[in-house]
Amino acid sequence: MDILIGAHRRGVAVRVITDRDQMSINPSPVEKLRRNGIQVRRNNDSYLMHHKFAVVDGRCLVNGSLNWTQQAVHGNQENIVISTNSDIVGPFLDQFEVLWERFHPQNYCPTDLT
Repeated sequence: MDILIGAHRRGVAVRVITDRDQMSINPSPVEKLRRNGIQVRRNNDSYLMHHKFAVVDGRCLVNGSLNWTQQAVHGNQENIVISTNSDIVGPFLDQFEVLWERFHPQNYCPTDLT
């Protein structure tokens, strides 16, 4: 989280999509990001938002089994692939934008937000 917050403070545009399970963690990493001015949207569906990727500067993809947690980074056996191939990065960037719009708060019924 601190890396994302630091990037945001340096003027980097940071947007995060997560699922609602992350909202119940105490202390909430999502709330920490929001308190520091980072835009976060969450999947309110009953299905898990299981994507595990980041697109950096629209041209670098980080993708794999890695859950973006301290445990995963420092303890788990995980894999990631990093690519700057636009044929690979492009579809992930497109998918992020689709999800970003889909998870916009105005797209939920009021009962979905509880």
